[in-house]
Amino acid sequence: MNRLIGITGGIGSGKSTVSRILSEKLNAPILDADKIAKIFADLSDESKMMIKVYVSALRDKELADSCRMVT
Repeated sequence: MNRLIGITGGIGSGKSTVSRILSEKLNAPILDADKIAKIFADLSDESKMMIKVYVSALRDKELADSCRMVT
């Protein structure tokens, strides 16, 4: 079973350290939302719109797939 662990906290609270330790112990990847937000902020408006459309389509597909599994 895949699990998603979210770590929050203030500046300097140890989020990166805890993430690194968990990643090593669980052999799991780290998704750093701050780095993703920085990359997204630096994109052109056209690129941002393309990503938003793509993510929306993925959500719609995921919702449709989950509805098919229930019925």
